[in-house]
Amino acid sequence: MSKDANPQHTFLRIILLGLRFGWPVLILLGVLWFPFDWLSEVWPAFGVPFHEVFHNAHDHFVGHTIFFFIIGTLTLSLIPQLRRHLHWYVAGLILAALVQETIQAFFRGELPTFTDFNAFKGDALGGICARGLWFVLELLHSFWKRKSPITTPPRMKSS
Repeated sequence: MSKDANPQHTFLRIILLGLRFGWPVLILLGVLWFPFDWLSEVWPAFGVPFHEVFHNAHDHFVGHTIFFFIIGTLTLSLIPQLRRHLHWYVAGLILAALVQETIQAFFRGELPTFTDFNAFKGDALGGICARGLWFVLELLHSFWKRKSPITTPPRMKSS
């Protein structure tokens, strides 16, 4: 059987593999990048509780922190390679925060200015805390693994 050297087929194969294994991450990014601020304006039933939760700068910071903690934790559980390569995780975290703020600005009818440092601090804190949680879990796992003796079944005495 000959190998297909067509670059279009190779690219398509890579895309299909990415979708096959990456669809959970695409769903997380869709949730992360969804314009909830816009939804709160066009759907008053959603807007009332949304503005109740995010009614001042402190609550906005806490909301971003919790949101990025949840998304970061789920992403690290879906892509364990990111736990070993912190630089890729941080780069993805920064990109996700910038895209999220860009989408929010576009839905407000503005150009992104990236001046909401309160939101970026919350994004960074939530994402880094998610990585910290995984670090602690990995330490505990390795500690428990070393502590527990490997149990072997007792040998039968021959008569």
